[in-house]
Amino acid sequence: MRPMTAEEATAQTQRLPDVATDFVRLGPDIPVHDGPLTVETLAGGRVLGDLTCTDLLEIAEGELLFVTGNLTAKNIIAGGTVVVLGKLEALDIVGDSSSNDIFVCGGNAKVRSVIEKGHQFEFEGTLTAELAASLSNVLNAKNVVAAHDFTRSMPDAKRHELLVPEVFDAEGNVTLRLLFARLHAGLPVLKASAP
Repeated sequence: MRPMTAEEATAQTQRLPDVATDFVRLGPDIPVHDGPLTVETLAGGRVLGDLTCTDLLEIAEGELLFVTGNLTAKNIIAGGTVVVLGKLEALDIVGDSSSNDIFVCGGNAKVRSVIEKGHQFEFEGTLTAELAASLSNVLNAKNVVAAHDFTRSMPDAKRHELLVPEVFDAEGNVTLRLLFARLHAGLPVLKASAP
C-alpha cells in the first residue's frame, strides 16, 4: 500500500464513468494497492489493476473501493461506493447505503444474485445473474440476462419464492441484518431450487 500522487489521482478521476462522478472523489489521500492483488478481504482503497477477494468484500457506508481492472470476489456487501472499471464476478452482492453511495461496474458482470436495498447500482455492460432484484431504489443495467429480472421492483411474493427464509424477519420482510449475516457466514441468499 502506498499514497497516490496528485497526478495519479487526476488520471484516475478522468477514467470515472459519468454516473459515478457525483459520488466519487479520488484525492491522493485514498490508499493505493498495486495490482494484480489477491486478498482474503479488503475494506476499501484504490487498486491499480485486478483485485481478487477470496472471502467477503465489505465496503462500509462512506468508504470507497476503486478498481481499475477486474474484480473477482466470493460475496460483496456494498454499503459504500464501489467502482470497477473492468469486469466483475461474484456470487452474491447486497447493497445498502441509505442511497448515499453507488456501485458501478464498467464492464460485464456475472453474479448469482445482486440485491439492491437502499443503494444505487449501475452496470455499464451486461449483467448476467440468476437474480437481479431491486427492493427499494435503483438497479440499472444496459443489458440484463437474468433468470429472474426484477431490476425495477421485486414483488413480495417473488421475494418469498426466490430468497432463503433466513433473510426474512418475523413479519415476513427482507432485512439487511439477515442478508448480511448470510453473506458473513458464506451462505447463499438465493434458494438453491429457485424456479
